[in-house]
Amino acid sequence: MEPENKNPFGKYLVKIPLAEAVDLTQNWVEYTNLNKPLQPHDGAKRAFKVSKDDIMALLNEKGFCGIRIYIGKDTATASGDMRLVLVAVNEAGDDIIVGENPGVYDFSMPCPSTCDLTSPLYTGILPGDEE
Repeated sequence: MEPENKNPFGKYLVKIPLAEAVDLTQNWVEYTNLNKPLQPHDGAKRAFKVSKDDIMALLNEKGFCGIRIYIGKDTATASGDMRLVLVAVNEAGDDIIVGENPGVYDFSMPCPSTCDLTSPLYTGILPGDEE
């Protein structure tokens, strides 16, 4: 697959086929099920929803050139929920963390609980492959 273009960090941006995306998400589900079955609000998550307003807040950070996503957890125990911490990144690839109120955001709308139960990325079934 040919890269579409380069981002400011010199990396090629590649759009992947839906079938590959389904494989990647289903590999995560199988991996987590081998280690701990996925239960709503318990352990590993399948996805995180991020609103347009949240993305716009990051885009508006002075010096914005990209987003870094850190994986976090609200406790260090098995029962703690996974969380995503997003921060704007500058052209040098550094987190933009300045001042008393830096643009560091907690986007904790995890799936399970905010899932699209009909998405092929959730079901693992490509359109046209329904039984």
